[in-house]
Amino acid sequence: MPPIRNRASTSLNLWVYFCIFLAVIVILAWPTYSVWTRIVLFPLGLFFLTYIGWKRNPSHISEKSDLFHQDFLSSPGILGLFLILMAAVFFRSYHLVTLQTWPLWDDADLGSYAIRLSEKWDWRLSFGPQRLTPFFTCLQGCFFKLFQPSRWTLWLYPALWSLSVVPAAYAASRQFASRSFSVLFTLFLGLSFTAIYWGRFCLGGGLSLFWQLFLLGTLGWTLKGTVRQKPIRALVLGLCCAIALYISFLLLITCLVVVVIFIRSCSPKGRLWTKPLFLFLAGSVVPALPMFFWVFPGIVRGHLAAHLLGNGGPPSWLHSYATFFSYPSAFFFGSIDRSYWNFGPLWGGFLNPLLGSCFFLGLGVFRGFSNKAMGRTILLGTALNLGPLLLANMVECFRTLQLLPFMIWIVALGAASLIQNLRAGSRWPFLIMLMTLSMALDGFHLFGVFHHWSISQALTPGLAIKSPERYKAFQVLEEEARQKGPGLIYGDFVSDIYDQSLLVSTYPFNAARNPRLDPQKAQWAGILCELHYQAPLMDRFPKTRFFLLSDPQANEGPLWTLALVPLEPGAESGTILSWAGVHRKLQDLYEIMPYHVKDPNFDPVIRGLYAQFPSCEKDPLLKAWLEEKLLDILLVDNDVTGGLWFLEKPLEVTRTYPFLNGKFAHLYHRLGLALVKDGQIPKARESFRRAAKFDPKYDLKKFLALSP
Repeated sequence: MPPIRNRASTSLNLWVYFCIFLAVIVILAWPTYSVWTRIVLFPLGLFFLTYIGWKRNPSHISEKSDLFHQDFLSSPGILGLFLILMAAVFFRSYHLVTLQTWPLWDDADLGSYAIRLSEKWDWRLSFGPQRLTPFFTCLQGCFFKLFQPSRWTLWLYPALWSLSVVPAAYAASRQFASRSFSVLFTLFLGLSFTAIYWGRFCLGGGLSLFWQLFLLGTLGWTLKGTVRQKPIRALVLGLCCAIALYISFLLLITCLVVVVIFIRSCSPKGRLWTKPLFLFLAGSVVPALPMFFWVFPGIVRGHLAAHLLGNGGPPSWLHSYATFFSYPSAFFFGSIDRSYWNFGPLWGGFLNPLLGSCFFLGLGVFRGFSNKAMGRTILLGTALNLGPLLLANMVECFRTLQLLPFMIWIVALGAASLIQNLRAGSRWPFLIMLMTLSMALDGFHLFGVFHHWSISQALTPGLAIKSPERYKAFQVLEEEARQKGPGLIYGDFVSDIYDQSLLVSTYPFNAARNPRLDPQKAQWAGILCELHYQAPLMDRFPKTRFFLLSDPQANEGPLWTLALVPLEPGAESGTILSWAGVHRKLQDLYEIMPYHVKDPNFDPVIRGLYAQFPSCEKDPLLKAWLEEKLLDILLVDNDVTGGLWFLEKPLEVTRTYPFLNGKFAHLYHRLGLALVKDGQIPKARESFRRAAKFDPKYDLKKFLALSP
């Protein structure tokens, strides 16, 4: 008979393992290592910690039983629950705007779709060329209808969804676990860096996590139902699965977990319950069909396909190796691949060393019931969520979001094994101390490291995460609005319309866009444009003030400037006011701009720009802005024949300011070569001649010889 170990030796054994895990995580997570060192150490660290944690032999009976079914904590009481909720509110509201200061490109992307919905509602199943799922944006459109779009409401909306994770975590865990374990799970999930961090982005992470917990909780509620209750509960569960696909396609994996578990539950003792199964399948499949037929084909050919293994050139085995291991290592040490910001942690891992140590401590506890229903559920959920990451050709840690509840469950197991071996009077003080240290580490990560990165490195010119030019423009425009009231703001006359951060941030005082404001009362206009438009603007509006936005030494592309034009009574003021209609239509083209998709098709955008030409033809500035947008798109499009429109127009109609001559020459040259290849010799010769008219140094004879 094996010796019975007492509580003291068991507790010592647990703390030895905890300290080993803590030391390894700290050594790997916090020092700065080269990429080659990370490639070697991070996978080795994962294998070592996982092996030790899994093989650890729990030495007392409580660890071998279902620890999550035991009540090992006294009730926290109403005051305790209130303090937990207030802590969650604090972490999600503190520095709500100043934490990031300026929206990411992705924040503004979804915010702009919601603004359009708040202005004019339409029923659609997807947004943008990436075919984004509709639920998050549609609800944000309703939110913006009630609360005016701004930087504050842009980040308040996801923060509220992130806050909803706290009650959802407790309600879901209570379907499977005791009150004590549910409190632990809620604390570690609701107050962890990961859930708070993803709730700071307007990307749907909070809603996705909330619905995953709601779905798992509904599964537990359904499984607990009696034979008579099963059918109606099965239908509700099926509807929840269908709704999940309208929230995020990442939830498809959780839906598969639910389907597998529910089907198994419908076959007790070899007898199939056909009615609940039929209602579940009807409730899940039928409402989800529109998403499959409308959205799924676009995703396969669009944003998702562009980031699958094998697209964008065959990556090396080393790149695939680093990409795959970056996903699990991001939770404990950070990602291996840090060449581009990927929504990953910036200081260690998503789980701080304390929670990471609890995770590996919990693996040994988890092994004791891994062959039971709850253990199989966690294993299935983890495997299905981690498996598809093998197919990714780049690191984007947002894809790991659905792993979080399963990992936090194991974290709670590890912490519960420590707490359960303490005296009853020491358990709450220990948990409070553990959570205080954990939140201090996560607070420094969020409000220290991430905040510093967000207001400095993220605004680096050319990084394509945030637009430093638009942020500088906003500061000037906000001050002008503070002194003179709302103005007419035109932020999309620049060639680049991929970034909509200025639209979202200036919306409260942009009379050219905000329907709550009267454009006739505007006393000034702000125009974002390339620097070469400064002279034409000054000639036309002599009282214009200019603010250089780009750093000439850091920018490789065109330099940007902000023009502030006073609107005084007169014809020219009326002209600037009339630009609002054209500018609005240019902004609306943003939704169909094919960025970050496989095999982009620019034809709809090009046709939309051509359609605006009659409205801009008589205004030299509008015509130049429109044509430069067209030229920039045509010169990056693989199919340059979209430029035939220019060839069909008289040269005098399309000619504009001299600083665009180089782009026109390049377009006509490429178009001529394409027409020669297509056998359209007369058009090709005319295109070469036009190239020579825009570029005096163009070797016309050489290219005419190509088209005899």
